[in-house]
Amino acid sequence: MPDSLSRTFSRYVSYLTYESLPSEVIDKMKACLLHGLVISVIGAETEQGKAAIGLAKVEESRPDGATI
Repeated sequence: MPDSLSRTFSRYVSYLTYESLPSEVIDKMKACLLHGLVISVIGAETEQGKAAIGLAKVEESRPDGATI
């Protein structure tokens, strides 16, 4: 039986090093990370963002809650 896609991808990533990545990939990763941080900060000020933060605070205070 052939390996699953996730197993194949996991094997590839497990041998991957930062130094082996092309500079274009590193630049794109940095841009995506920055974009994610910016939209998180901006989104936290929206009505939906505030609701999500409120829900996270309620769930976090539960004894069986998990931290991500």
